[in-house]
Amino acid sequence: MRKIISILLLAVIIPLFVTTSCRKYEELSTDEFSVLVDYMTANNLDFNTISNGLVTPAKLTTDSGIVDATNNYGIPGWTVIDIRDATTFNNGHIKGAQNIPLANILTAAPAEKTTKILVVCFSGQTASRAATILRMAGYPNAKFLKWGMSSWNPAFTTAANSWNTTNATQYATTNWVTTAAPTLTDFDSPTLSTGKTTGQEILNARLNAILAMPWNVSKVDVLTTPSNYQIINKWTVAQYNHFGHINGAYNMNDITFDNLKHYNPEASNVLTYCYTGQTSSIVTTWLQVLGYNNARSLSFGANGIIHTDMLASPNVAGDPLNLQAVTWGGAGSASSYNSGSGYGYYKTDGANTDGIYVAP
Repeated sequence: MRKIISILLLAVIIPLFVTTSCRKYEELSTDEFSVLVDYMTANNLDFNTISNGLVTPAKLTTDSGIVDATNNYGIPGWTVIDIRDATTFNNGHIKGAQNIPLANILTAAPAEKTTKILVVCFSGQTASRAATILRMAGYPNAKFLKWGMSSWNPAFTTAANSWNTTNATQYATTNWVTTAAPTLTDFDSPTLSTGKTTGQEILNARLNAILAMPWNVSKVDVLTTPSNYQIINKWTVAQYNHFGHINGAYNMNDITFDNLKHYNPEASNVLTYCYTGQTSSIVTTWLQVLGYNNARSLSFGANGIIHTDMLASPNVAGDPLNLQAVTWGGAGSASSYNSGSGYGYYKTDGANTDGIYVAP
């Protein structure tokens, strides 16, 4: 009798064990990448929607309705987040700006998700990354200051990572070529392992994960050995062919969920470059959230390599080869620096923590 009971118990326990094991296997084998893509697609978190309007208006001037020249160049109605280091911030910042490191951008962001947020940095590249993270975290009104604080006042163009003649230059290299674009190939998707199951949970986990990830590289590193990178040139075909490109660079202007198949998650680095490094920073941030931890942005973009050629481009509206608006110091480049003395700003010292105003 005891043997019969044992057999019956085994008959019940074994199927339960198998069922439970299968369930655990199914849970562990959740395709998080597909779940995340589906969630982002359904919630309009594609690249084009995220990047649309992410930069401040084409010309940040006192008559744009953003900067108030009558009140020491403040930006009424906006929360200004300055992500530069504390020492640099204290030496000069926009009136009312909050100094918040990029690593804390999510925890220190306003509780009200509809808040108008303007993120600023040295050149616009790190700020565009921060603003992208905020938008993907549910802040639809987050923007970044085009060209960074370099565009605010000439005083801010001396730092090593600002727009200056070192970073906007004609760089001599044999790895800038005019060869035909190689054919894009397809790769498998990356594997995500956040341990989460819903799209929202996976997205939140990825947004927090990428805060500590490296995301940009210098032109020296890339142009020394381009073969170390899978390189994507985000220009039009006409611009790619006319101005040249980094040796081996693919040409892909459209960044879509469908085109993710062209990124290699197993490459040492997947490098995107644009004109200024600001758009490629957005691309890189978006890719990293999707699991492409190897995604990188070329610092200062083509401005760091063919700046003189870009300045010489035709300043003609509608001309596909007109790069003036995306060239530091170019006509229509939306830099207050070009308009003269720039805007006023505040300095902080121990005696006056409210700041000492420096007129333009």
